[in-house]
Amino acid sequence: MKEPEKPEFNLDPDIKWQSPEVEAQKELEHQFELAPLTNDQERLRMFAKGYHELCQKYNLYIDGCGCCESPFLQEEGYTKLAPYLHEINYIKPDNIERQIEALINKNPGKF
Repeated sequence: MKEPEKPEFNLDPDIKWQSPEVEAQKELEHQFELAPLTNDQERLRMFAKGYHELCQKYNLYIDGCGCCESPFLQEEGYTKLAPYLHEINYIKPDNIERQIEALINKNPGKF
């Protein structure tokens, strides 16, 4: 009796046979699940978690221009602050405080 043809790819977990490509992908995923994070991976993960919490706390986040990709501050929704946020751009740790102070001093009482 002739064995039925096996499909090239099969992602159904109930079927025992999987293509070599699918098996290799599963093994790779399993290895990544078991591998400990490198220091850089952990640092990125902690940065993302802290950034997320900071964004939620202050309702501000760093966005990027669609043309030149330069970063700027943005907020969820619209407040009196929104029209002024575009003035805070090229955001880097060494200049963001200086830029925010300049914005506040330039626009007293406007937001």
